[in-house]
Amino acid sequence: MSERRRIVAEYAAAFATRDLPTILSHVDDDLVWELNGERVGTGKKEFERQMTRDLSTGRAVVTIDRFIEDTDVVVALQHGEFMPDGQDSGLPFSSAEVYSFEGAGSCGSRPGRRPDPTKGPGPRGRTSPPRPRAMA
Repeated sequence: MSERRRIVAEYAAAFATRDLPTILSHVDDDLVWELNGERVGTGKKEFERQMTRDLSTGRAVVTIDRFIEDTDVVVALQHGEFMPDGQDSGLPFSSAEVYSFEGAGSCGSRPGRRPDPTKGPGPRGRTSPPRPRAMA
């Protein structure tokens, strides 16, 4: 497994254990969070507030079925369940989540970075989890 795939898998697994510090360690201050193509929020602080609310009501169990990776982009095809507290069964979901990393050769990049549109063309896609912008 590549380093980038490992980072995406670690990020997804943190939702099942409600590990907010790990989730936050994988996003940047200039995060742009989109859900189904609609902007949900911007900035790490806003994302942290939303995740604190969401994780207080349940957890998401995520299974990554397949990775697709090319240069600075990793796509995770996945399914899972949102498990509300106090319930034995969850709400199923499936998604294709796109993570772009800043710097094609950087192994320490965080998932979800999107190239700065002022710096030229780059990968685009819709994602359910947060998707930070690349830093200028």
